[in-house]
Amino acid sequence: MPFVVAEFDPREISFFHYDRAFRVCDPRLVATESVQPGLDGSFGLPDPDDEHLVAAAVVGGAEAIVSDNIKHLPQGKVPAHIQVIKPADFAANTVSVSPDAAIRALKTMSSRYSSPPLTFAEALEILDSRYGMSEAVELMKSPGSS
Repeated sequence: MPFVVAEFDPREISFFHYDRAFRVCDPRLVATESVQPGLDGSFGLPDPDDEHLVAAAVVGGAEAIVSDNIKHLPQGKVPAHIQVIKPADFAANTVSVSPDAAIRALKTMSSRYSSPPLTFAEALEILDSRYGMSEAVELMKSPGSS
């Protein structure tokens, strides 16, 4: 099972949380000093406040870091075996593996909203307009998807 470090606003993670195919780690739980013996805990990122993301990925053996903040995670600073991917691309890649499973997951999540209720179509609209996940949304709307 792939391991992914995801940088999410904690207030938003309850809306789009798809953990069937990936284990997700909260990078705030990893101390950068514990990355590897001999390292000072720094990867030389442009923003030192992002060091914890790479540290969590290294310590956890992650294959990817999911973040909108990719300019602060440049190639050459992040270990080569760790992919940095935007949330919209991650969502599209995840949905493309199994659009039917993604649809079921989104229907389940939207059915949990009661005050106010949230329809599947409204959930798709939120993913598209608020999170820019148009490719994932189109995959779930395409013919052959449930």
